[in-house]
Amino acid sequence: MRPISGTGDTANTNSLDAVELPNDQIAPALPEETADFQQEETAEVTASQAGLHFEKNLNETLGRAMLDNAFKSGQAYAGGSKPSSGSSSVQQSNATSYTKLVGTSLGENQSHQEVKVKREIGSPEGYDDKLQAIAVARMAHTDPAAVVRLNGKWHAVETTAQMEPTYYDGEDMTRIRNKGDITFEALPSYADVKSARDQVASLHQQLDELEKQIKEKGGKAPEDLKQQRDEVFGKLQQARHQLAGLLFGADESDLQFNTRPFNDTPGKINIDPYGKPDDPLGDTHYEGGKSFDSGARPTFGIKLDELEKPDEAAGVLFHEVGHVHDMEMARKWVDAYTKESGKLFVPGAEGRQPFEDWIKAQAAKHPPRLSKTEAEMVVDRASESDGRTSEARSFVETALTAIQVGAPQVAIQQFETYAKNTKTEHHRSGNYQNPQDRSIVPDALTRELLDAYKHMSRDQQKQLQDAIDAAKAANPESWVAKIKLPK
Repeated sequence: MRPISGTGDTANTNSLDAVELPNDQIAPALPEETADFQQEETAEVTASQAGLHFEKNLNETLGRAMLDNAFKSGQAYAGGSKPSSGSSSVQQSNATSYTKLVGTSLGENQSHQEVKVKREIGSPEGYDDKLQAIAVARMAHTDPAAVVRLNGKWHAVETTAQMEPTYYDGEDMTRIRNKGDITFEALPSYADVKSARDQVASLHQQLDELEKQIKEKGGKAPEDLKQQRDEVFGKLQQARHQLAGLLFGADESDLQFNTRPFNDTPGKINIDPYGKPDDPLGDTHYEGGKSFDSGARPTFGIKLDELEKPDEAAGVLFHEVGHVHDMEMARKWVDAYTKESGKLFVPGAEGRQPFEDWIKAQAAKHPPRLSKTEAEMVVDRASESDGRTSEARSFVETALTAIQVGAPQVAIQQFETYAKNTKTEHHRSGNYQNPQDRSIVPDALTRELLDAYKHMSRDQQKQLQDAIDAAKAANPESWVAKIKLPK
């Protein structure tokens, strides 16, 4: 379970004849209207299917010049040659395989203004999941914003004018638009998100005050006061639904407000009623709270109160969706193990060693079918070790993304939360989020952080140091608190 979630598309032609896997990053199960990014399956398993490759530092994945640009500006391409007016074609960089979206026409809005991509936000590679691209746009406060899918990747972009989030396509109201070789969705205005957030906060304050008055009067509280409380509570619930839809660019059918965390449904953005201050900000688990099973579907939820902090809620969304991808990857490799080895997979500690031996052998092949860190993460997930390596990766990657797009408070929250949850006295079973002593993941993530640091602006470098300092204050024994940045 995870208390609070990049990409790589490296070539690997080593195939699995016995199992079919998606060609690009494995995506979580989503409603049909939002799962259009899923690709036809092929008979290949590649290291890129793990998401961000922590063994490959950012120099290898982005390139020095692009990394400098991405970190210093919080975007990929703010300029460059533009397509001709009205064209939906895109430009390819000569130096890299990344796509220049700036200048791409997305069509006209209701005011008959041509809307183009003004700049790209976050990673120039894009993201494997639409929800992560949405999270990036929201952490960056991008307005107006859209998410664009091209070549299997979702990109967060700022546009030259606001487009309506939904429109009539001739048959029904929809969010999905197609223009040439791209698919995109316009996000609701961030100004509307802030307005809805303020409304929720105001109603929440009113409800707390009424609850306080009722409690002070004990059993003598008048009925009209209780009725007023109930009316405010009803308005608050409606306002929360509206805020979630605006923040996450989601229809009501994509959202699920639960009474208990383990009521989470796969394919939904679940909003869970955690009530205590030290409760998790989000959580990822298998449907119904089940243990690992190759047929079980992962699901995630976000703490209800996080909606009042849109930046942090977006960070939690990015973080949790990363876990869903990791869990899906573990499931695919377990399926490959049973088909190729002819052995039955036994979940938990009992079946860990045979599976671990097999997956390490796949990482040792030339070329490797997955990296060593990916292999470790898959074993952790499949053997029910609380996904400790997935946790480490997701906290670090979310923090780096937050700094890149101008949300340093999210980076601080991620590092501080991670450090707290690795305390041995933590109420949710102690050190379940600490990678094992023999884990190679902390060193790999440390290298990634140090490499990213070299390409950050001075302000961003200070923000990363602030995040590490927050981790140190929360738990000086956490490995992330011991990272020393260059002076």
